[in-house]
Amino acid sequence: MTSRPQMIINVLQANPDEQFTARQLAQKIIDHYGAELTVKRQNPRFASDEDFLSQIAAEVGGSRTVQAKAMCPQVMTRDKPRPRLYYWGKEIDNGVQQESSFDIAPTPSAETVAFSEHALYPLLIEYLAEEEELLCRRIDEKRSSNNKGLGGKPLALSGYCCFAASR
Repeated sequence: MTSRPQMIINVLQANPDEQFTARQLAQKIIDHYGAELTVKRQNPRFASDEDFLSQIAAEVGGSRTVQAKAMCPQVMTRDKPRPRLYYWGKEIDNGVQQESSFDIAPTPSAETVAFSEHALYPLLIEYLAEEEELLCRRIDEKRSSNNKGLGGKPLALSGYCCFAASR
């Protein structure tokens, strides 16, 4: 009988160019190892196939993946942005893992490194407006007052305030 971590390894190895959520990976495991999982499926606490799929997905998302990573370094996960994705990493050459094409971080250039904090605020405001649909405005700290006591104006410390944009 194949262990759950070994099942994860085998399914990911058989699909090296795909990324899976825990639920998708659980479905692949059930499809591939259905005969081995019949005893577990017959447990009375699984009233439906959906309950059984949820249990296998929870096992994939839990300690089973940690065990699979310990057994095989090619088992990879990407946590952010959510949902967590599971995939098969590149082969190891001379003890150094090759960078996966899924997690390529941009290299800072000379122009991005030279930004001051003050110069980043317009970029942040633009991002918050487009991605989070927030309306950000500059607070004139010379004219603003804090009559609420200690901690009464926490957003004013940065000099900007954000509001939910009306739709």
